[in-house]
Amino acid sequence: NKGPTISDQLKLHPFKSVIESEEVKTGNPTEIQDGTRGFGMCAVHTTHADLYTRLWCVHEVEHALKMKVKVLAAVSKKYSEDQIKRVNLIKENNGSGKDCLEAAGTTVNTIRARC
Repeated sequence: NKGPTISDQLKLHPFKSVIESEEVKTGNPTEIQDGTRGFGMCAVHTTHADLYTRLWCVHEVEHALKMKVKVLAAVSKKYSEDQIKRVNLIKENNGSGKDCLEAAGTTVNTIRARC
């Protein structure tokens, strides 16, 4: 047996089931700075993949925000270093703030997201 197909798995709404769970929304007894509780979700940015080019990632973040689930971000050390280098390069060449964000790849254009 190879297990359920992807289609069968998606019918179970796996992400929705997790993001709408009480543990994610209220499980952490420690309040965060904004006064919310819950474990929430963490969007991890790395140099290996752009989180916002994956359609499922975009959908998951959007759904979490719609459900008022706390969404935090984390970055790898290399990702952070690369972003700083790009921004500094643009600043050294008199680029605008918008140019810095674009060069660092921090602008989000969800229309480009793919499955």
